[in-house]
Amino acid sequence: MLRTALRCAGAGTQIRTYGTLHSIPLLIQASGVDRVGLVKEVTACIYTHQGTIRESRMMKIGGDFCLMMKALLPENTQARVRFTLETELGLSVSIRRSREADSRSASEMLRKLKLTGVDSPGIVASVADMLA
Repeated sequence: MLRTALRCAGAGTQIRTYGTLHSIPLLIQASGVDRVGLVKEVTACIYTHQGTIRESRMMKIGGDFCLMMKALLPENTQARVRFTLETELGLSVSIRRSREADSRSASEMLRKLKLTGVDSPGIVASVADMLA
């Protein structure tokens, strides 16, 4: 599971290896105030620490930005990634080892549900209870 990126810099070329055998799968959750360039900054942080993003989901809710991503990162970079995301980017961060995916196929697990109607207290909890 080696991934190599080439980056041309003037007359020379740097070779960096990502997703090496010593990388571990991590689930990174981060949220904070939304701003232009935030996704670029987060992904640059992962890249700078020799990581690779395997999956991600991002959304804006009101003026806030939330992301969840599965990334492969070398074991010794987890603390530096957290420090960068929290201190330099101002995000609230949770990082833990990622769990293996469910053995069921994606088509078995994914369903789309669209509800329309008048909002009322507890409606989402009631629908979730019926679907569980």
